[in-house]
Amino acid sequence: MGSMDTSSTTDVLIVGAGPAGLMASMYLSEHDVPHRIVDISGTRTLNGRSDGFHVRTIEIWDSFGISDRLHKYGVPYGDWGVWTQEDDRGISRHHISDIAGERDSRLSIGAIHQGYIEAALNDAAIARGGPRVERGTTPVALEVGTQSEYPVKIRLRRGLKSELPQPRAGAHTLQKDGTHKPERGFIDCFGTDPTEIVPRVDGVEGREEIVRAKYVIGADGAHSWVRHQIPGVTMEGDSTTAVWGVIDIIPITDWPDIRRACNVVSRNGSCVAIPREHNLVRLYVQFPDDYSAENSHSRTDGEVVCRDIMEVARKIFAPYTMDYVYCDWWTLYRVGQRVATKNSHLDRVFLAGDAVHTHSPKAGQGMNVSQQDTYNLSWKLAGVLRGQLDPSVLHTYAEERLPAAHELMRLDREMTKMLTARENFDINVAERVHEMVKKQNGTHLLYDASSLIAKPEECQQSAATKIPLGMRLSDAQVYSQANGVSSSVQTLLKSDGSWRLLVFGGDASKAEQLRYINSFGDRIAKLAQRYPAASPRLQHWLQVLLLHSSSTSDVELADFHDAYYQTHPIYGRNYFTIFGGSAPNSTGKNAHEVYEVAEKGALVVVRPDQFVAWLGTFEDMDKMENWFAKFMIQ
Repeated sequence: MGSMDTSSTTDVLIVGAGPAGLMASMYLSEHDVPHRIVDISGTRTLNGRSDGFHVRTIEIWDSFGISDRLHKYGVPYGDWGVWTQEDDRGISRHHISDIAGERDSRLSIGAIHQGYIEAALNDAAIARGGPRVERGTTPVALEVGTQSEYPVKIRLRRGLKSELPQPRAGAHTLQKDGTHKPERGFIDCFGTDPTEIVPRVDGVEGREEIVRAKYVIGADGAHSWVRHQIPGVTMEGDSTTAVWGVIDIIPITDWPDIRRACNVVSRNGSCVAIPREHNLVRLYVQFPDDYSAENSHSRTDGEVVCRDIMEVARKIFAPYTMDYVYCDWWTLYRVGQRVATKNSHLDRVFLAGDAVHTHSPKAGQGMNVSQQDTYNLSWKLAGVLRGQLDPSVLHTYAEERLPAAHELMRLDREMTKMLTARENFDINVAERVHEMVKKQNGTHLLYDASSLIAKPEECQQSAATKIPLGMRLSDAQVYSQANGVSSSVQTLLKSDGSWRLLVFGGDASKAEQLRYINSFGDRIAKLAQRYPAASPRLQHWLQVLLLHSSSTSDVELADFHDAYYQTHPIYGRNYFTIFGGSAPNSTGKNAHEVYEVAEKGALVVVRPDQFVAWLGTFEDMDKMENWFAKFMIQ
């Protein structure tokens, strides 16, 4: 045991600084929640690993104001191609389709390697006053009590620099004699975090420290140390001996779809091709059934592994050529799907990301679902810590995210079935996978009723028939009452800790309807001040947004009750909380038409994570207030 520092306290300790852990850090930083984040690695990810962004994840990034980084540095998918075996002549293009789920969002999705993802999340956390990742630091003991204000006791050890894991593997140029010349690779990403690309140990090497925390998040990967400390947690599911290789290369090829994301299914195996930044392409390559990574060679012999991957890839892509000179990364993995039996312990220790669900990476889901895990958890922790939410709501993390993990496993099994068909490609399986991806990418994910999602009998679904209860709010076009500028509903839902009440006011140009919605103003204003905010940056816990269906030219801001047009004691009026259904010369459906809102209007409660939690008519305000009172703390 190393020498011991004095103990310290923090509200939340995050173990693991991958995308899941850094998402938690960013969101907790937005709420100004004291926390620490530690990681065994001496650097962030420098090359390889996860790379695919799905619709829901980019929407979340957009709500934090960081999606521009993906758009600027990443590669958009465009559409998706499928290639299949064409008798003895090799592969041919079977069809091209849209990316699953992209039509459900205004945002384009694409790929960028995990180093960029970690850098962007880390930069955003620090910009919000959050902590720096404590590198070369690992937990060695954990205890959970019940009486203390800080009931979780965890012992951390600062490692030795000589013991740090290898920060990157495999970047090289292929020499004429088949040997590999090591290369630095594209490790700088945005160039904003030079301290994150040089291996380091924060603190005194070998020193240990006792940390007492209110909550711990274990986002420490598939071999999670935190998971192993939770009594009774096991990983359930299937594993196989099937081996796939992954390689990131700048390809030299005559294959025409090299810059289009594609599935390739041939008698020689299958491949998923994903275009990447810096002209790279990632190839997921299915090895023959008799291929054994352990028996044939060491997994760390890069020259042998890369040679094997490329030999199979050339057979799959025949009659086209597939070669490379520069390789950025490679790895091997076994096909399997496993889910933890639980993802929390005593509502004090929580597991997220690969610590809960492990699977093959071909669907590009792991990094996305992992970030969505901690996005779901962090606002709930902040609400409890700020005295807004009853601690019992933390049960909903397991209720909402474990079913999502099981859905991910079902998708991965279907994806594996499709991609291991070799020449027996089944279009029905492909279409089923396409629909499952739409659900799994988050745009069609449905949370069941819980303490944070109202029961159907507590709501009035007929008030807005196209706004499903328990789903993320889909998008629609609106126009600022202040200046007529077009916007989308989703851009109004920033991840700042606010609950939101969307007041669909109907046709406010009609005097009777305007009087009707204004008659509820006093009550709505009182509700907006009833509970504490989850962030000190917020004036109120509830942001009220009025969306009417008339043209912005037919009404004035001053026509509306102050509840919809709030005033800050220092910063004055908020001119951007009232939106019209149209503006002069605008076209297309208004939000009331998109959501099929009843003529008299509707009230819709949206959680801080953009999921619809309650909806009803103005006459249902008693139900709404009674529902809030079940879990909010005055």
